[in-house]
Amino acid sequence: MADLLPAGASYRVLAVSAGALAGAIVGIVLTSGLATPVGAAAMMTPDVALAAREGAIYAARAVAVVITATIGGFFGSWMYQGR
Repeated sequence: MADLLPAGASYRVLAVSAGALAGAIVGIVLTSGLATPVGAAAMMTPDVALAAREGAIYAARAVAVVITATIGGFFGSWMYQGR
């Protein structure tokens, strides 16, 4: 695959950036339903417990997006490994 791609450092940076962006989008899509149980529990739990749950859910989403963006960046770098 690397033979089909243009050579140059700027293209490698572009590939890594595009891979990271694609990975972040995948991470957002995969974790988009995580906050749904928190919203449903809002009517049945005290505010403090709800706030703690929301913080944990959003932290988990942030970690998932960072991980998938990193994987996407590594994939973009791997495409340009031989260049």
